[in-house]
Amino acid sequence: MAVFHPDAVGNDLGRLEAAILQLCTYLGDRKTIMPGDVDAVVGDSREWSVFELTNAVAEKNWEKAMKILDKMLREGEEPVMIVAMLARQFRILSKGLAMLQKGSPKESVAGSLRVPKSSWPSLFQQFRAMKEQDVKKALLTLEKVDRALKSSAGSPRLILETFIMQISSKLPETSAS
Repeated sequence: MAVFHPDAVGNDLGRLEAAILQLCTYLGDRKTIMPGDVDAVVGDSREWSVFELTNAVAEKNWEKAMKILDKMLREGEEPVMIVAMLARQFRILSKGLAMLQKGSPKESVAGSLRVPKSSWPSLFQQFRAMKEQDVKKALLTLEKVDRALKSSAGSPRLILETFIMQISSKLPETSAS
């Protein structure tokens, strides 16, 4: 039996159910599911979100972050909007980390940040993965990225990819980013 890769469909149960129904229809009377069957039917239909992009950055999983960014851009997400959503998420992380440092309980922190309860596991994962200096660096870099996107003739994709690499400390910061 084949197993759906979590990146293919995502965690939306409705999408997962639809993918399974499509797969059953595709198989017909066949009882064995081959990995190629799943690829043929499901492919990569997942809609990526800024939360998953932020998770990938927080986890320092740059390959996944680049994949998510690519998918978001191919789906027509505006680069300036991606930056705005990332900045919002990193501001939330900054506030939450400060509250946690002061000893506030996790539930109180998440609730005061007005994050939906369904996003709490992801938020707590980001709190564990990011240090305060990482969040500050991301916010400062995002400010430069926003300016570059709005004033530069450069490639928005390249500007965003450079941001991801800078946050990973793989590239030095530049004034152009």
